[in-house]
Amino acid sequence: MKTITSKLFLGLLLITAAVFSPACKKEKDKQIPPELSFKTGSGYTSSSDSVGTNDTLLVGVNANKTEDKDLLQRFIVTQQYDANSATTILTESFNQDTYSKDMTIITRSVAGTEKYTYTIINRDGLTKTISLVLAVH
Repeated sequence: MKTITSKLFLGLLLITAAVFSPACKKEKDKQIPPELSFKTGSGYTSSSDSVGTNDTLLVGVNANKTEDKDLLQRFIVTQQYDANSATTILTESFNQDTYSKDMTIITRSVAGTEKYTYTIINRDGLTKTISLVLAVH
């Protein structure tokens, strides 16, 4: 009788463990980079273009987190003239679900290429980058 009771108890214990174990599994982080896009509409420059020297342009970006717990944490903008190295012109830190930024760009007074790169980084360190290349004449 003791053996039957032990086997019955062991069987119930295994069934209980099987039923409740999926509910205890930790949800795996999907590792999805954040969303980042240029603002469009009247007044905004939102794609690569040919522009004049000393031109004033308005560029805006919108960013959103893509996973519940992975807040947006940093925004970085770099500027690169012609084939030279890129220089960081803006770094901002925060902890937010969304982020929005407008920036005024004044092109230089000489012809050439200007590249602006915008990067958003989330809590996991995942990044999304978008760029504008301006042919200045």
